[in-house]
Amino acid sequence: MAGYNAIWIVGRKTHDGVNPISTMVLQGLSDRMWLELARGYKTSKVKVKTMIPPQPNDPNMLIDMCMAFMPQLFQDTPHYVQMLEHMDPQTFLDFHLNENIPDTWELVREEVRPIFDQLTIFKADIKKIKDTKIPEEPCAGSPHKKKPRRPLLRVLRNGETATRVEKDT
Repeated sequence: MAGYNAIWIVGRKTHDGVNPISTMVLQGLSDRMWLELARGYKTSKVKVKTMIPPQPNDPNMLIDMCMAFMPQLFQDTPHYVQMLEHMDPQTFLDFHLNENIPDTWELVREEVRPIFDQLTIFKADIKKIKDTKIPEEPCAGSPHKKKPRRPLLRVLRNGETATRVEKDT
């Protein structure tokens, strides 16, 4: 069964952690490792849906990840922009099987390396802390806690008569 096992974060290191976060990339593991942009960080400029590195911990994996999922970083690099323009949306880059890799990728990789070298990248491994059954009802004290239904007072005017009725569902 496939699942996510790590998160890569590109951002600025602060004394309290990372802030702001430029992007987050999910790392999945099955028969091969894959990377995909986390929900909320996808834009129309990102052409790559999924990237499979040649092998886990490949020396070019992180620069390839940034090239695949962070086109805004390299928008001033003409060869990168040209390469990106020729890629189909929702591209599946497979460096392991060498599929869908633009011919100019390696050349462009070296051109963008000085920009990449200035980035701060963090990795957070996803580890199970505790098995917990998610409750059917929100937790006590939650601002989303269900409140008991109270009768709604409606005043119906039938001449001089007022009537109390339950809230309609």
